[in-house]
Amino acid sequence: ADCDGSYSGGDYINDETDELWLYYTGNVRDGEGDGTTSGRLANQTLMKSYNGINLGGKEVVLDNSGYPAYCSCHVRDPKVWREDGSWWMLLGCRTMESHGCALLYSSEDGIKWEMAGSATNKDDENPFGYMWECPNIVTLGGKEFFFVCPQGVPSQMTKFQNNFNSGYFPVEGTVIDLLSGDPDLMDAEKPYGCIDENTFVELDYGFDFYAPQVFTDEKGR
Repeated sequence: ADCDGSYSGGDYINDETDELWLYYTGNVRDGEGDGTTSGRLANQTLMKSYNGINLGGKEVVLDNSGYPAYCSCHVRDPKVWREDGSWWMLLGCRTMESHGCALLYSSEDGIKWEMAGSATNKDDENPFGYMWECPNIVTLGGKEFFFVCPQGVPSQMTKFQNNFNSGYFPVEGTVIDLLSGDPDLMDAEKPYGCIDENTFVELDYGFDFYAPQVFTDEKGR
């Protein structure tokens, strides 16, 4: 499932089983194709741990067959959480046309996943980067912020000096509601253009800051 390495992911403490569930992307190259449009498997993989040290077996819970046809072989970095009785997963993606986007999946048990939405920037002619990595959600003061790491955004004066950037889009309402507006899901020809790229806020204006992780500490910060 991950014989050619792994990409980042996240974990979730499953109170029902008293286990730590760890999700990550297993990377497999089959020796054919260019590794972007073909020849690569992106296996969203689950490992369980009862103590955070000893790990159980690997279980692929989502693979290439579960991604829309517009996706390239670059689909990774699962962010998993529970909300309103359901499991949710965000994935970063690069389309076959090299547009960065994010995919949303839902699940009843954290194992069987179905596509629930997608997002990319509204301008079809000018993608906001060719790949969106490390999607995440942060809630501050009752407002949600959609974090992504877009790769390949052209530099603009003092903005976007880092070719592999990191930042967030402020969201009206919730990220789930926004991405769930995708009308066609697996049958879509392209991801749902619901993000205004002009609202993107960089976390850092330097040239070497990438793929931060966001978490809540013991004080709720």
